Amino acid sequence: MSKVTRIEHLVKRMGRVLTIEPSAPVAAAAKLMKSNGIGCLVVVDANEVVGIITERDIIEQVVATSADPATTEVRKIMTDYVVTCSLDTPISEAEQIMGAHSIRHLPIMEGGVSVGMVSSRDIFTHELQEAKTHLAQASKQVRAAKEARSRLISNVSYEIRTPMNGIIGMTELAMDTPLTAEQRDCLGIVKHSAESLLGMINNLVDFSKMSRGEVELETVEFELRDQIGRMIRTLGRRAEVKGLDLICKISPDVPERIIGDPGRLSQILVNLVTNAIKFTDSGSITVRIETAEWTPEGAVLEFTVADTGIGIPPEKQEVIFDGFRHVEESYTRTHEGLGLGLAISSQLVSQMGGKLRVESEVGKGSSFHFTASLKLQKPPGEWQYTSRKVGAVESESFNDTAPESGG
Repeated sequence: MSKVTRIEHLVKRMGRVLTIEPSAPVAAAAKLMKSNGIGCLVVVDANEVVGIITERDIIEQVVATSADPATTEVRKIMTDYVVTCSLDTPISEAEQIMGAHSIRHLPIMEGGVSVGMVSSRDIFTHELQEAKTHLAQASKQVRAAKEARSRLISNVSYEIRTPMNGIIGMTELAMDTPLTAEQRDCLGIVKHSAESLLGMINNLVDFSKMSRGEVELETVEFELRDQIGRMIRTLGRRAEVKGLDLICKISPDVPERIIGDPGRLSQILVNLVTNAIKFTDSGSITVRIETAEWTPEGAVLEFTVADTGIGIPPEKQEVIFDGFRHVEESYTRTHEGLGLGLAISSQLVSQMGGKLRVESEVGKGSSFHFTASLKLQKPPGEWQYTSRKVGAVESESFNDTAPESGG
């Protein structure tokens, strides 16, 4: 379709339009457009549409001839029908001029000579660039504030941890000496308080490192059941104090030796079990480990920590994975902690290729589940297993010498 044909279709769609002859002077076209508040005219010759003239066309003609100061007609157009600005006009003022006169192009005049043109596109581009600049500056300030906060937390935490370890160590030495029952109770409170504070400080350091992306997982071979057994025996004492049963069940098809980060895996489970003990007043806490699937390099293990505690309302089950958040703020007055355990655990699980999720019902308890992709020293098909118990851990363990009994 030719340009003229497209214009004719446009005219038919528009209905009534203003027209002008090809021989009409530029001043007449400018005056007609200005007086009717329109941005274009249809050019008609012998009752046929031959083109279209826009506000920009007029301005470009003015610009092309305005270098000749003797052109009276050009001066008249520039003075009476075309609004102008100067090189010193701020972009914000140019935008106001264009808005006030309902125009999309604004010639720049210096000494009676046109030296350029400002368009609505230029205005938009300028505003977009300013917005990008402000956003970049704001982002830079946010990053600087985060880095400063992280450095402060790291420095202060380091300075606090050193004397805290001294307090804990000296308290333990003091408890090994002959004491009265009252003295032993007092030192026990000091030790527990110091250990709680040290745990909070360590969480702050971990959370700070994670916010900067500085936490990397180790890749070492370790015995899963021995690692879990030590953790259960340690936490079992806390559960016993509250009269709770702490149970651990490991599926028989879970490998004995795996490759991963034993410290971080234990940290996740300790956080989950500690929370379960904290918010459970009666009943039991169960740690369950199963093989979710086998992979070419190892296995995906699924870990579950279930309790019979107070439960979590549905609307709070997402926010608990954010830093410094509790199910209810009132819990901070009755249960110690900064609300960082689940946030740290969630990020560690993500680094292990899994996701931490929760299922809970108020008054009946909660179950936290997560998966972790772990490697094996040997391909899955070469593993065999026999029954075994490790301390309080009810499980089946693998070895590579037992007769085949399944797998």
